[in-house]
Amino acid sequence: MERRDLVWQVGGAQGEGIESAGALFLQIMHEEGYYVASHRHFMSLIKGGHTHYQVRVGSRPLLTPGDRVDILVAFDQLSIEHDADKLHEGSLVLANAAKKPHLPEGSPGRLLPVDFLALAKQAGGAIMANTVALGATGALLGWGEEALDEYFTSRFGRKGDEVVEQNRNAYRLGWEAVHKLGIPPLAMPEKPAPGRRVLLQGDEAMGWGSLEAGSRLFFAYPITPASEILQWLAKWLPKVGGAVVQAEDEIAAVNYAIGANLAGQRAWTATSGPGFSLMQEGIAIAAMTETPVVIVDAQRGGPATGLPTRPEQSDLNEILYGSHGDQPRIVISPATTADAFWAIQAAFNAAEKYQCPVIVAADLNLALDVRNVDLEELRRIPVERGQLDLEPGAFAPHTYPRFQLTDTGVSPRVLPGVPGKTTAAVGDEHTVEGHITEDAEPRVAQMTKRLKKMETAAADPELTREALWTSGPEDADLVLVGFAGTYGPIEEARQLLEAEGVPARHVHLRVLRPFPTRALAAELEGKKVLVVEQNATGQLAGELRRQLGSDGFHSCLKFDGNPFTTAEVLASVREVLAR
Repeated sequence: MERRDLVWQVGGAQGEGIESAGALFLQIMHEEGYYVASHRHFMSLIKGGHTHYQVRVGSRPLLTPGDRVDILVAFDQLSIEHDADKLHEGSLVLANAAKKPHLPEGSPGRLLPVDFLALAKQAGGAIMANTVALGATGALLGWGEEALDEYFTSRFGRKGDEVVEQNRNAYRLGWEAVHKLGIPPLAMPEKPAPGRRVLLQGDEAMGWGSLEAGSRLFFAYPITPASEILQWLAKWLPKVGGAVVQAEDEIAAVNYAIGANLAGQRAWTATSGPGFSLMQEGIAIAAMTETPVVIVDAQRGGPATGLPTRPEQSDLNEILYGSHGDQPRIVISPATTADAFWAIQAAFNAAEKYQCPVIVAADLNLALDVRNVDLEELRRIPVERGQLDLEPGAFAPHTYPRFQLTDTGVSPRVLPGVPGKTTAAVGDEHTVEGHITEDAEPRVAQMTKRLKKMETAAADPELTREALWTSGPEDADLVLVGFAGTYGPIEEARQLLEAEGVPARHVHLRVLRPFPTRALAAELEGKKVLVVEQNATGQLAGELRRQLGSDGFHSCLKFDGNPFTTAEVLASVREVLAR
């Protein structure tokens, strides 16, 4: 039977080179021309604790890293037990012989002990145990004894010939240890047609998207899983004349970004859960001063520091309703890695068109999982800077109507330095000219004006057109609803249902504020609705109830720190259909 995909996973203790081995395998498969999808499971520890790196290889674009494992490389017994439920009858388990590995009773698969550590020492050093594991993998996949020689030269060449040769030896020793067992190589998926693909993480896609949007300033305080945006931009922004500033905390980061936007620069910040909470007052100031700013919240397990390195979608209520007072905010949520590239560009445009905070609701899966995407999927959109008033005016101090009342709620925005147009920006309520006031009339007028922007944005053809991604037959009785990083398992489950002759529709929200009430109501009316989300309280389902006035939704929830599998979504669907 033709193999459509293959899933390889390496596991062990953090600090054993597990991530390096996973990234190496991912890179090799990408360079071989396959579609790849990966997920990195790790603990919030510098060293120690269990970690694994899962890579799915396929002949067509992949929606998830896969539910089952075909080859498990286990550096310790915990790595076998942790993911024993992913094994099947054909699974091969390459396990570190020094740890006396065994499969749990009744577990399917075949155990292949290999002494990674002893072979690595034989090659030159224990640090190359992951290269030995790669060699053992190569033997199972039918790679040649010298298949990666050139790769080691390119990867380790700058460290000297000795290191290159040691890694070649380590690979060969691992390869020989498995090759002599005489196990027929596993069939690989058929290679897809050659294409222009790039290996990309969601965080990187957002960083790249910000360059396309013309942003040259990024302010942030490190926090998982948003930190890799900071790291990516620290490498690339200086090359295009930009700068990254690591702020002293998240409060400073968001306020630096607001200040830069006030001066006319497209600047942004990114954070996660607790950091996003710290930014809320700054977000409110941006709303009050009508200053554009883009904030990415890469959600992870909360509250507070909860599960810092595990996926969750439990910031949604805060993203939509956080901060004090009534204020406009736009929320855009990318569905895939390629979509993250679009989302950040759209966020910058919306922030300047409506002069308000725009929050990009991502999550850990979307931020850190790696895919290779066709370059054609990375959609560029024109830069729209909104209503800028850059014409010099007559000198008349303190009279420029920065916050003039308009039918749309959006006032022309002048930037500092335009001759004759002095402006003021204050956090307190203010007059049309920006002077602080507590009088009732300007308070009501300005609040009404600011909130009017959301009505205008709700009629924006660009935002409304992008609000939902849909797939599956329109007349299906069952609709699966999600947002952000659950796109893959939901869509894969829908496609499997379709193959079984069970029609289902998938509706994925990409704009959550302004909420696409009319479009979503049309999709869900009269249907069985299953809302798939990664939190304990059903925050997205709650938002559907609030916005649509309906209470007939079923929930598929997960909050154990692991990503949804396709099988879990399917199981929930079958429960709903059986009711």
